[in-house]
Amino acid sequence: MEVGLPLLLGAVVGGLLRGRSRREGWCLYAAAFAVVPAAFVVGLLIDGIAVGVWDLSLIGFLFAFALILFLRSPNNRLAIAQTLLVISSVGFSLLLLEAIATSVLEKRPLPPSQVMGLASLDPDRFDPVCSAAYPRGPTPADRLIIDERESSRLTVHLGDSMVFGTGAGGPPNAFPAWLERMDGTGRHMNAGFRGSSTDGQWLALRAILENTIPERVVHYVFLGNDIHELGRPSVCCGMQPLVVWQGEKPSPRCQSAKWMVPARVKLEVSPAPYALRIFAARSVAAAELVLGFGRLGAWLARSGIAGPPYGTPSGKVEQNLRDFARLMRVIRNEVESLGAQYLVVLMVGRQTVAAIHGREPAAMDMWNGEGETAHRRVAAALAEGRIAFVDAFDFFMALVGDPDEDRWFARNSPGDFHLSAEGHERFARWLEPKLQID
Repeated sequence: MEVGLPLLLGAVVGGLLRGRSRREGWCLYAAAFAVVPAAFVVGLLIDGIAVGVWDLSLIGFLFAFALILFLRSPNNRLAIAQTLLVISSVGFSLLLLEAIATSVLEKRPLPPSQVMGLASLDPDRFDPVCSAAYPRGPTPADRLIIDERESSRLTVHLGDSMVFGTGAGGPPNAFPAWLERMDGTGRHMNAGFRGSSTDGQWLALRAILENTIPERVVHYVFLGNDIHELGRPSVCCGMQPLVVWQGEKPSPRCQSAKWMVPARVKLEVSPAPYALRIFAARSVAAAELVLGFGRLGAWLARSGIAGPPYGTPSGKVEQNLRDFARLMRVIRNEVESLGAQYLVVLMVGRQTVAAIHGREPAAMDMWNGEGETAHRRVAAALAEGRIAFVDAFDFFMALVGDPDEDRWFARNSPGDFHLSAEGHERFARWLEPKLQID
């Protein structure tokens, strides 16, 4: 429907407007060619439109394509024939492109997309930590309420996309699910929120703890956006930081959600057009184009074209490390005040480990080669704050040094640092004895 409807609408409008005067015809052609950039700009700037900007652009292109063909043809029958000819030519060209891509790139298609139709930019979907902290309806936190009789055997696994299972097929294939299968009697809640940093995780955990008191909270700290994006503007707090500090005491800046999705955020979170996403699971060429749209959106967002970059301002990392240490102590105190155990698992990024192995990182290294130093500083801060933690540094060193390294990592982007489904299983088996699950 997403493809057929704009084509049909363009054909109907073109057929109705056919036969206009020469001057009117040129105006109509100009308007048709302007549809695609207009759709992109409208999706970018109008806050109420909750569809990805690339999807809107594709809708505009399909509408303009059918409109122009039916405007320029003397009758509908010829226009339909021309449309079929163009579609056949495009299909043949794509098959040729696929053959070239398969032989030259020697890569595999991407895992099936979870969003096969229009990509929704509803903040509840693309910013799940906000949805958990400020629920507007059924949210992950609400769906995971545990009966009080079972809460004594509940472990909450708190973190970001590394916990959620991005790149592995989501929570069913993530390591908390493996730990639950290995445990046999206890419950394991996956409280991984994609794209979240420590401040958002704290607010989400508070919402979860309003519903149930677990036996234990295991907090997974990933030395990437967990620290680098601490204190960044948030779409659910009027593009202000989620947490405000009063001395050593943090508090939520917004008591209720104040949603705002500016243009630069839409560029970052809009996936490739849905027609490409559908074929990316079977086509190498489509997979590469999907990755290309992701890189283009990230570049546009960070270029400043649509406003200041959506991330940590330069020079704020030192402050973030200090705020992180303070916030972790607050989280520990709040969890232990409920009689629950609190444990941190310190994870390290694939790019950091690659640099230690003397390799050029395949993707951006947030720490610019200083990841090992940052890891040691965070470990020292946890030890100084008397926060119990497990260091997964050696695990990731072994993973990246494995001759079969690609098997353990996802490939949604070049140098993807997320674990694959097999990587999650391996991590769960490494982690189980360290959590002392009985």
